[in-house]
Amino acid sequence: LKLKAGEHRKSLKMKEEAQKKCERLMAEIAEDKRRRADLQRKLKETSAEMRAEKKAAQQKALRMMKDSQKLKIELMKMKNDAQKQAAVLKRKIDQASAKEKARAELERKRRVAKSMRL
Repeated sequence: LKLKAGEHRKSLKMKEEAQKKCERLMAEIAEDKRRRADLQRKLKETSAEMRAEKKAAQQKALRMMKDSQKLKIELMKMKNDAQKQAAVLKRKIDQASAKEKARAELERKRRVAKSMRL
């Protein structure tokens, strides 16, 4: 009887330890599930942030490319205007030089004609 009572106590103690171990494992599983859910949420948030940052960076790059293109076009227009102005200025200088030469030639001819009359 004592032996049976000792085995019964031993059996109850083992059952109690098994239940505690089971509860501890269940708690660990619940904690692992909670951590997994937290990590998934953080991953989802991080992914969303990265997508938003990537989209913003792409939009900024596109804006910068458009601005760059506008500046190139403006620079080309300014270069063309400067070339046109230079051509006009050269033409005016050439015309003034030609007029001056013609005036000088006319003056020389007048002097020659005047000296021949004398």
